[in-house]
Amino acid sequence: MIPRSFAPAKMTPKLVIILVGGVITFIVIKLLLRAFVIVPVGEVGVIDNPQKMLNHPLMPGTYWLNPLDNVIKISTRTQVQHETLELTSQEGINFTVNIVLKCHINPQKSVTFYQVIGDNNKAILQENLAAALRSVISQYSLKVIYGNQNQVIAAKVQSLMNQALNAQGLVIERVSLINFVLPEDVKSSIQQRFIAEQQAEKRKTEAKGLADALRNFQGLMGPQNIINVVSDDSTFTVKDKNK
Repeated sequence: MIPRSFAPAKMTPKLVIILVGGVITFIVIKLLLRAFVIVPVGEVGVIDNPQKMLNHPLMPGTYWLNPLDNVIKISTRTQVQHETLELTSQEGINFTVNIVLKCHINPQKSVTFYQVIGDNNKAILQENLAAALRSVISQYSLKVIYGNQNQVIAAKVQSLMNQALNAQGLVIERVSLINFVLPEDVKSSIQQRFIAEQQAEKRKTEAKGLADALRNFQGLMGPQNIINVVSDDSTFTVKDKNK
């Protein structure tokens, strides 16, 4: 015989009603909470329902939706991505470049972005950046790449990426080529050539300036001046007209 203290409680109709009511209340509250959706500033919502998908996103705000609708929140804030790529110049020389990429998702095209790209955002950006950068870099010599054409090259890369990705909802705000890492022998050769060109330009400028000064002096002296200046923009010669 089971002791009286351990005997199971009888399910009275009143207890059954309380339990069923509690379960129903819990389900209703859960559905209401699921139907109440807040999309914060800097994000948009995309409704993903097996039966339908809205063609327009939910902009920041508060919404009452079908509890069966699954709302995917997508950030539209600027994203920063750092990449390092190995490239080949016009001469066939390999080098490495560090890139900073800034982009965001177009809120108006966020549904297309979710359908086409989804979670592959980073991979898609890497793929398109590599393709655009290799296409542009192959048009330039290493001297130009290592010189002062970084902004021109970056602007062309940004344009190519926007052409490929804008329709899918991605907007490239800026491409920055931060640092070119060249083989040491190539880097040394370019630096020596650059220094030599600077020195030659400096000598040319100094020679031209001195030649101009002598011409001005000749003009002040008048027709009887016996100084004749001959300059080829890099050297100058002073001749005596009487000889």
